[in-house]
Amino acid sequence: MIRKAKIWLVTALLCIVSAFSFTACDFIAELFGVSPVGKYYFDSMTSGSETYEVGDNMGNGIVLTKDFMVIELKDDNVMIFTTMGMQIEGTWEQNGDELTLTIQNDPQVASWKKDTLTMEEDGATIVLKK
Repeated sequence: MIRKAKIWLVTALLCIVSAFSFTACDFIAELFGVSPVGKYYFDSMTSGSETYEVGDNMGNGIVLTKDFMVIELKDDNVMIFTTMGMQIEGTWEQNGDELTLTIQNDPQVASWKKDTLTMEEDGATIVLKK
């Protein structure tokens, strides 16, 4: 009887420690930039020798803002891509410091470092930051 109680107690403690560990690991990953989950806002775009940043005037009254392009990466690998008021849902996968962002079955590889996403699109380098 006492042996069964000890086994039950140890099992219960292991379950509690395991549950806490997963929660703590998620918190620590987010705190130290180990997880790419979050919202990334437009920072800059370089095409050839031209670099455009937040606040630059693109002509025709268009001024770049951080909301020009936003990518939100959610815990469940859902991605929300927003640009110029249009919102499209996709998915994302992480492989080390590379992320594969997929919209309408069209994958795009981006590099990720702590709070920065960098991707190439039509010869331009686009940088987004948390």
